[in-house]
Amino acid sequence: MTAAPFDYRFKFKDLARALTAMAALRAAGILGTSAIPLNMLGDPRDSSGNTTADEAQIAWLGRRGTGDGGSDPASWYIHIRSEVDPASLPFSPVDYGLTPSDPAESAAVLGVWA
Repeated sequence: MTAAPFDYRFKFKDLARALTAMAALRAAGILGTSAIPLNMLGDPRDSSGNTTADEAQIAWLGRRGTGDGGSDPASWYIHIRSEVDPASLPFSPVDYGLTPSDPAESAAVLGVWA
């Protein structure tokens, strides 16, 4: 029996700092090790935040806030689903500028898992 997945929902404004955080999340096993992070919701984006269909350029998945559901249009949103328990995370995502977002705010921007 596998453990129930954990949902990591974050928003951030500083993309360069967030990409460093995503590298740390990958090292901690929260993000998948494949080139495309399949356990994230949102649009495929390059390291500049632009959408891309070029698999070699995809660095992360996410979307900018829309103002709907209380989301902040000045922030990027990511939602990661992982089997890694947050209690085992060896660092605080807040140290990298990732602020937790609540489920309704995240869903307004990214939708929900099917």
